[in-house]
Amino acid sequence: HRSSDPCSVGEIMYRWNLDASAEEEFAIDIPVRGDREYDKKEVDVMVTGKTVRAGIKNMPPVLEGTLFMGVEHSMWQFDKKAQTITIHVEKNPTVQWPVIIQGPNGGKIDRQSLYHLGEAHEVGKGYQFAPDGEKALGYYFRSAEMKFGPAMVRLAQLYTPGVPKPPVMMSIEANAETAKTYLEQAAELGDAGAQAQLAYALMDPAGMQGTWTADAAAAMSWASKAAAQGLPDAHFLLGGLFEQQDKLAEAVARYRSAGDHPKALHRLAMLTAQGKGGLRRHVEQAQALLERALKLDPNLPRVSHAELEKAGGGGMLGAAGWEQVGIALGAVAVVGLCFLFVRRRQQAA
Repeated sequence: HRSSDPCSVGEIMYRWNLDASAEEEFAIDIPVRGDREYDKKEVDVMVTGKTVRAGIKNMPPVLEGTLFMGVEHSMWQFDKKAQTITIHVEKNPTVQWPVIIQGPNGGKIDRQSLYHLGEAHEVGKGYQFAPDGEKALGYYFRSAEMKFGPAMVRLAQLYTPGVPKPPVMMSIEANAETAKTYLEQAAELGDAGAQAQLAYALMDPAGMQGTWTADAAAAMSWASKAAAQGLPDAHFLLGGLFEQQDKLAEAVARYRSAGDHPKALHRLAMLTAQGKGGLRRHVEQAQALLERALKLDPNLPRVSHAELEKAGGGGMLGAAGWEQVGIALGAVAVVGLCFLFVRRRQQAA
């Protein structure tokens, strides 16, 4: 299967099959997106033994730079229906490529490759990419300057107070204002995770140790944009915002839209036990929802059957309610979801 970066909302992202075996062909998929459909004659692809450039003519390349290793043969094709360029290359099958691009070609390198190089130096990927926080940060900065959303999201996480950082990145001084600025930039580009975390930051500045003024209306707007992209965390966040406004029917609808989001299930359990938000009071159903939530996230608050019967297991979310259901920034920061997903993928590889 082809690995893909999960933080691709609103971004043009190339993908490659990292785990290709000796029998499998190594391929790079490059989706092209724009305000119209492109034809093959508009595609620009150039692969030499050591360099690559691919994208649409007269537009910034999606992929450009010096390849991780030289290749002997290559070919490419364009799927008009999928609007995707696929480059097939013949390489040493015993060598896994941690990145496609290892550096610039004539001073040019695409924004996604800069991000991957930053990640490679932050995490440490083989002898060519020893852990180096200064290099990683430099690559993230350059990628962000080219308006690459995932790089902005990673920088926001690195600058957010209280969010753990790898040892090589410990020299970065936390700054809530800087983190918020990067979140705003990524949110404007359409990154759903950034939109949701920005909503949380605007709703509760103290959660990021920020000094800006809370703005519930702006928080609702950004959370709605993230929810429109299908992000469960955003639906949960909207549910909490509606609970704070005592709009419990709307809160229930959002919690349901969050699917198997454990904290949303936890809140539905509490509201079901209380018979609020248009829900019929049903202790057994509340217990079942609570058990589902705890199975997905054992760290959520446990509520006894007796407490559910008394409908004392939870009410409208107040200042302490957000922490009760586990949305505290240090525990489940939405801004960290993309990076943590990447980490889990790498650990499983």
